[in-house]
Amino acid sequence: VAPLVGVVEAHLAARRRYDPEPYPGRAVLFRAAAHLDPEPADATLGWHHRVRGGVAVEVVPGDHYSMLAPPNVKVLAERLAALLASPG
Repeated sequence: VAPLVGVVEAHLAARRRYDPEPYPGRAVLFRAAAHLDPEPADATLGWHHRVRGGVAVEVVPGDHYSMLAPPNVKVLAERLAALLASPG
C-alpha cells in the first residue's frame, strides 16, 4: 500500500504543476448523465478556457466509470463514431 500512496502523491503533484497551452481547435466533452448538475455554472467544466474553437457537450448515460462499460459504452461509441464521420 505504501508504494501506491507515493505514486498517487506524485500524480497529484504533477497535476498541480501542469499548465497546458490553449488548444486552437474545437473539442467535444462527453459528460456522464449521472453526474450532471441540473443548473451547471459551466457545462464545459472549465474546458472553454483551454479550447479556443469551442467546446460541444455530449451527455451519455452512466457515471464516470459506467459510461465506459456495457451497455452505456455503446451509446458513447455511437456518438463518437457519428462525430468522427461528420465533416468539419
